[in-house]
Amino acid sequence: MLKLLPMLASAASSDLEQYIRRKRRNLIGYCVAALFGFTAYASGVAALVVWLMQTNSPLVTWLVVGVISISLSLLAIAIILGLNYYEKRKRSRTSSTASTAALFAASQAASSKSFTPVMLALAGAYFAWSHNSKSKQENL
Repeated sequence: MLKLLPMLASAASSDLEQYIRRKRRNLIGYCVAALFGFTAYASGVAALVVWLMQTNSPLVTWLVVGVISISLSLLAIAIILGLNYYEKRKRSRTSSTASTAALFAASQAASSKSFTPVMLALAGAYFAWSHNSKSKQENL
């Protein structure tokens, strides 16, 4: 068992390095894409302003651009809020299902005579850990 420990640590560290390298590459790619997207957006707004200035006064042109910009930002915020609500609902359903399954498994394990000492030991360890973490938080 002790011979496997260095191999497991090496595998975990190489996986972590690959994960960090992949995340860094993705972040740089998204930043470049966002830069080009912002440039295209600014060019589109400038083209809209030039086109509207040919037929309208400057005040009406900037009001139209402002209303369009506010509408798009409110749409983006509404989409983000909707996705967050959906994910929160999904997460609460998943966590309630997982906790129900854990309670069922615990009750089945507790009903077996051979698991009762193990369950008591786990409950005692949890109590000691939770009491220790509460006392550490009070000291901070």
